[in-house]
Amino acid sequence: MTMTHSAPDTGRPVFDAVIFDQDGTLVDTMDVIFEAFVNTLLRFADRRVSREELFRGMGPPAEEMRRGYIPKPLFPEAIEFFFGHYHRATDRIRLFPGVQEALERLDGAGVKLGLFTGKGRRGTRWTLDLLDLAGWFTSPVTGDDVERYKPDPEGVLRAMSAA
Repeated sequence: MTMTHSAPDTGRPVFDAVIFDQDGTLVDTMDVIFEAFVNTLLRFADRRVSREELFRGMGPPAEEMRRGYIPKPLFPEAIEFFFGHYHRATDRIRLFPGVQEALERLDGAGVKLGLFTGKGRRGTRWTLDLLDLAGWFTSPVTGDDVERYKPDPEGVLRAMSAA
């Protein structure tokens, strides 16, 4: 990877920070997330959901998204079921090619690295720890940290302030 946006005569990047999203940007998790949702909704709401329907509703943390489908008394058990499915798929959760190198290069150039994900704090921390990404981002901003979910800019603005 080459950095083409540098300040004239310095070789330094013209930006101070880069804010990343987690799922589908840094980490290949979308299939696992979809399967965990499908299995959870089938078990606790007897509902089938298409990939398109699920991803159209992405933005809030997964816990919040399931509230629209799962009866309230079953919700705590459904959350644990979802995370159990997600955690059993560790062999399928990986960084996209080039991510590690990009993070190293940006960090080496003095660029601050930020993270904003719609995923909740619990899932974000687990994924960052699983893939040894936690050290790259000092203050990740998650869907649990904002009042207004994606596509509202609140999370990105918070991540910019934290980076």
